[in-house]
Amino acid sequence: MSLLRRHPAWVPIMACTAAATLLLAGSAPHAASRPQPPPAPRVVVSLTFNDGHVSQYDYARDALAARGMPATFYLVSRWIDERWPCCMTWWQVDELYRAGHEIGGMGLEHEDLTMSGPDWREDQARKRRQVCEDRMRLADRGYDPISFAYPGGAFATAFPDASTPQDIVRGCGYLSARAVGGLGPSTGKHANPLPPPDPHGIRTPDRRDAGPIQLADLTGPVTAAAQRGGGWVPLVFDRICHAGSDDYDACMSSPRSVPDTTLTAFLGWLARAGRAGGAPLGTVVATVRAAFSARAQPPLPVRPTIVSLVFDDGSRSQYVVRSALLDRGMRASFYINTSLVDRADGSAMTWWQLRQLAADGNDIGGHTLTHRDLLGLSDSEQRHEVCDDRDRLVDNGIDAAGFTYPYGLFDAQVQRVVQSCGYRWARLSGGISPEGPIPAAVVPPSDRYATPVLSGDKDGPIELSELESAVRTAAARGGGWLPIVFHQVCRMSERDFDSCMRSHRPVDLAVLGGFLDWLHAGAPPGVEVKTVRTVMESA
Repeated sequence: MSLLRRHPAWVPIMACTAAATLLLAGSAPHAASRPQPPPAPRVVVSLTFNDGHVSQYDYARDALAARGMPATFYLVSRWIDERWPCCMTWWQVDELYRAGHEIGGMGLEHEDLTMSGPDWREDQARKRRQVCEDRMRLADRGYDPISFAYPGGAFATAFPDASTPQDIVRGCGYLSARAVGGLGPSTGKHANPLPPPDPHGIRTPDRRDAGPIQLADLTGPVTAAAQRGGGWVPLVFDRICHAGSDDYDACMSSPRSVPDTTLTAFLGWLARAGRAGGAPLGTVVATVRAAFSARAQPPLPVRPTIVSLVFDDGSRSQYVVRSALLDRGMRASFYINTSLVDRADGSAMTWWQLRQLAADGNDIGGHTLTHRDLLGLSDSEQRHEVCDDRDRLVDNGIDAAGFTYPYGLFDAQVQRVVQSCGYRWARLSGGISPEGPIPAAVVPPSDRYATPVLSGDKDGPIELSELESAVRTAAARGGGWLPIVFHQVCRMSERDFDSCMRSHRPVDLAVLGGFLDWLHAGAPPGVEVKTVRTVMESA
């Protein structure tokens, strides 16, 4: 079986049909005995993208999809985990993977494997962690990474024990590794052979200058390879620059950048292989793993989406949620201002009600004594608000582990106070938006004392459609953790229903019940409901 048939990631750009061959053969007597022209050299082009820049998703993805061409994207996993503004998110990587593109590694933090520190053994061990932990992170996401790109494109060095960066990459489980440069007139090599004799030293075309990539920089190496018998030509791209974007000038001055118009023109040239104005006959596009005849990529696992139902301030209206939760086998998290409970004026839940919620398995946390802005208080006042609030919860048999900053306001000093008072995590009042860059939080959170939530950024009652939409968006964009904040819960049967519905971001109990039913039976696959405490204790 041919390599092309085994690997759908190969894209033949142009081929002669069997019918056309038969027609030609039967057009004249003894046609079969005539000398046949030699087959066109096969040139395999791999489009490889470094570093996981978000511009690759924004501007290369659609251009590749329009022509059915696969590419290989090399990622720096920690940059994505920490949501660096340069780079794609995990859900964007998921979309590329599901579209048939290959995902490979580039190190945990893009550390150059050829640069050494004062202690070579420590340096070697650190580099091994950079490569292996990055690969494990990608594998944990389900990407099956088998291709690596050397940070900085360099690998030609050796440690005092004669081991090399290639040995590190090979030992971490990668089947191939790509450098930058090494093909061109200066070396006399214009393509890698297939299979390559050194799979962990794959070469790419040399660059003539340090400016943005020109169309000739892309077409030239492919044409040269075809003229010299074919072979494998991996091409390297970093940022994709779009005229009119705010960072266009900075993008164009970065290494191996390419205008999106140039990339589109090149892909069109490849798509016209064997025709006028196109690439040489026999040119195909393949991912790196397909060039190696490696196994096909497995399907991605379902990304879990965890929904936490969060109720702030301890309003008496929230107690009606208890039966709705019990009926559906769900639990929620409640954050309490204990002085309002102690005041016992009917505005807040009672201690008995809070103990009932806790006994049901709900999560009860602190929200300060009186809901004061902690930033404007002295250290002793902060401790009074935070620590004494937690003490009241504990005194009433409630093990309060989580805290919510009033109005979401805090600084490093406030965080220290919250931690010193015995809380094991703390929560903001926002940070997640279905329309924004963060549709869900990651688990474990990068800062246990600043975990984000979806609290809504518009006035008026919470609608069922916006709740369902937020969950669908999070699920579609790679899953994650979606804590959703509620305040007043309004019942139409109550006399204060109208005033309740005019409060800050209220929710009708019927709407909340409909949402709980939808979470139970209508939500996308992988959606589950957990308390904040359950999520944080498992993180």
